[in-house]
Amino acid sequence: MSRGFGKQTRTKEAHWPRKEDIPGPNQGEEGERIVVRVDPDTLRLYIRDKGTWFSFTGVKVISNGQSKQLLIFGYNAIITALSGATTTIDAFTLNGASNDQGYRTIRNGKVTGVSLQYEVATTGTGTFAATVQRNAVNESMSVFNTVTSGDKGISSTANSFSFVAGDTINVELELEETASSGTIEVDDVSILVEIET
Repeated sequence: MSRGFGKQTRTKEAHWPRKEDIPGPNQGEEGERIVVRVDPDTLRLYIRDKGTWFSFTGVKVISNGQSKQLLIFGYNAIITALSGATTTIDAFTLNGASNDQGYRTIRNGKVTGVSLQYEVATTGTGTFAATVQRNAVNESMSVFNTVTSGDKGISSTANSFSFVAGDTINVELELEETASSGTIEVDDVSILVEIET
């Protein structure tokens, strides 16, 4: 998710999803972003990465007048944990920035969920975790699972927490090799953090 996200964003002023508004598989440039208004309360973000369009629902108004939004993080490089060791690293933000703080919030709100998806590059024994941070301090909202093989993923809405305008929201990644007898590696990490404001 860290490559090619510096491209200019095009905005489509659409009412509902129309065929011509949704990018075709061979359309667009690498890293291009398109925002489509799919109904009066929802915008959808499309990002072209590695020749494929990915769709994200960016903003959704809910019944109490607040809105759900997604903060998009990722890490598009190999993360390695050697025998018996732990590797800790900050995830990148949408445009590939790595500033140790993530996103600065605009108004008061709450973090309500986190999702982690990744690929196991080298199979071993260990765990991989994503922990949401507020002002560079770990909160209790975290997801983790055992590193086995193939594509892995997990999500959670447990341990939501509040923030105030000006707080920063970041994600810390932790890969631990627990057998003290090998190396494990993960790649192509995608994280969504859901917030309510």
